[in-house]
Amino acid sequence: MEGLEPAYRVGGAVFRTGNSVPVFDPEANGFRLPTEAEWEYSARGGQLTQNYTFSGSNDVNLVAWYWFNSVNAACALESGRGTWPVARLRANELGIFDMSGNVMEWVWDARGGDRLARGGSWRNDASLLSLNYRSNRLQPNYRSNRLGFRIARNRPEVPQSQPLR
Repeated sequence: MEGLEPAYRVGGAVFRTGNSVPVFDPEANGFRLPTEAEWEYSARGGQLTQNYTFSGSNDVNLVAWYWFNSVNAACALESGRGTWPVARLRANELGIFDMSGNVMEWVWDARGGDRLARGGSWRNDASLLSLNYRSNRLQPNYRSNRLGFRIARNRPEVPQSQPLR
């Protein structure tokens, strides 16, 4: 829709169905899942990292919705627990919210072409919200009220400015 080059293809066609494993084009400028490395770098706070256990704090309750603090959730899904609107808790060092808890996030493992989930969800114990925790490979048709995603794009090429005359 935006005239960008798709990041995922299957047999040369644009990847649309989720029923097969696509080939990832790291040079494409279209929207995509963040790679696992990009997600982890962002969740850890980039160059500003304080090496927290969770994205933005060592205290899970300051930065993450999980089973024990998601009672009376805005979107109650089970026993009054569930998801909350983004940015209700503290952001990480880069100003990014909810990278631990609320919903797990799909990421692309560029090494093996797998889709994984990182960050843990409202349904998890705090130990699964640790930035060290990594899910198993998820099938493309996996669906859950505990899973979401962020989109990423490669940085656009910035044309060199013309010298002033």
